[in-house]
Amino acid sequence: MPPEKKETEVPVVPPRGVEKGRMLRNTLFLVLSQFVSAPLSMIINAVLARKLGAEDFGNIYLASTMAALGFLFVDWGQTSTITQRVAMKNLDVSEIIGTSVALKSVLVVATTLALVAIAWILGYSRAVFLALGLTIAQQVFVSLMATYTSVMRGIERLDWVSGLTVAGNLMMAALVIPAALLGGGLGGTLTAQALAALLTLIVAARLLAKVRLPPARATRAMGRTLMKLGGSFVLFNIVLALQPYVDAVVLSRLSSTEAVGWYAAARRFLGLLIFPATTVGFVLYPTMSRLWHENQPQFTYLLRMSLRLVITVGVCASMGTCLFADFAINVLYSNAGFGPAVEDLQVLSGFIFLLYFTLILGAAIAASGKQLVWAISQIMCVVVSAVGDPFLVPYCARHYGNGGLGVCIAAVISEVMMVTAALILMRKEKLLSSLATAALPALTGAGGMWLVAWALRNFAAPLAMAACVIVYGALVVALGGVDRTHLALIKDVVRSKRRSKEGPSA
Repeated sequence: MPPEKKETEVPVVPPRGVEKGRMLRNTLFLVLSQFVSAPLSMIINAVLARKLGAEDFGNIYLASTMAALGFLFVDWGQTSTITQRVAMKNLDVSEIIGTSVALKSVLVVATTLALVAIAWILGYSRAVFLALGLTIAQQVFVSLMATYTSVMRGIERLDWVSGLTVAGNLMMAALVIPAALLGGGLGGTLTAQALAALLTLIVAARLLAKVRLPPARATRAMGRTLMKLGGSFVLFNIVLALQPYVDAVVLSRLSSTEAVGWYAAARRFLGLLIFPATTVGFVLYPTMSRLWHENQPQFTYLLRMSLRLVITVGVCASMGTCLFADFAINVLYSNAGFGPAVEDLQVLSGFIFLLYFTLILGAAIAASGKQLVWAISQIMCVVVSAVGDPFLVPYCARHYGNGGLGVCIAAVISEVMMVTAALILMRKEKLLSSLATAALPALTGAGGMWLVAWALRNFAAPLAMAACVIVYGALVVALGGVDRTHLALIKDVVRSKRRSKEGPSA
């Protein structure tokens, strides 16, 4: 087909020797870390939900959503800015680290006061205040560690970042699970989370010390640079976090506390279900940043191939979530206390499918310097939640006994708008042909999954799930959705550190 020909004409120049092996190891370590960390995170959440109950689990979700929004001001886009600056220029890394830590130390005080004031204005209970205080303590350590991991990404030591991800989750499990099982309650478990974050921060600092950098120092010039460059990133991140915050606030005010816990349980699955897309976006962002400046034809090629792969995985994840939501909720949380979360998760399956697109497209948009326009587009999601939630939450609470369904419906609507906006922003890359090429095999595979699940409805769920995945993969490969050529080409692009600056060959 003509679109295929254009894509394969772009030259791919993989590195050789030590550099080539390093990039391969980095990607492998990151993927393996997600395979370990995502299930471990789900186990931690399952233990917390079962031991604390829907009400306290909902309080944790409210506190973590508030803190996540507030600490975007503390980070001020540095997670992306530092990585980009270190990757593209030979800068004084010690100056970046010292200035970043100094800025965050100042911003965290103002942010904490603002969060406490908001919680007081909204009239939250003592339990929410307790959860918020301990979550803020945890986020302080997480934010400081982000400075170190951003530098690690910039120098392309994703193996270190991967190791820290696994180490952090192992520490979290080692401290939080015993605290919950021994009756630590809300305060004990969140204190254990904060301690785990502190220990991970110490490991990150010691790991980066191996680079033997000069002593960290803060300067006003670098502070102004980080504040200026981070402005567009922080605007996008704040808008991105504002929607779940609005959802949580409206749900907590217009529905029951238990409904917040059910919704939180369903949302906790998202990290596990979308980790292939988050991993690809995480790995490709530094590469895309370089390609946008050095070789835009390869940038377009990499984006197209990435989207073709994630649509294949995304359709499988979305359909599997819809078909086996009941099994997943029962295994992790138990249907006795979290039964309504099944419907939440089934509605969110559509959100998961759409999120696969926006994660990859968002990384490409940020790499191409369009993050400000992307942030403005993201405001549409906040508008949908602000307008739709007050109507949908009470409606679903009255008719279905679960106001969280309204929030899930609004999330799907807003994500449709975001995919549309992203495709418009990247219209010069002509992505629709690549998406259409991958859509037919993926949708056919989804139909095969549904038929297999229906045929095996009386068998054990794990057996049916395995059969569905096998049938899906077989149909997609048979119809040409993914083949060895596509996998080999995208692997070569990901492994490349230096790109050819020549255009496509004739």
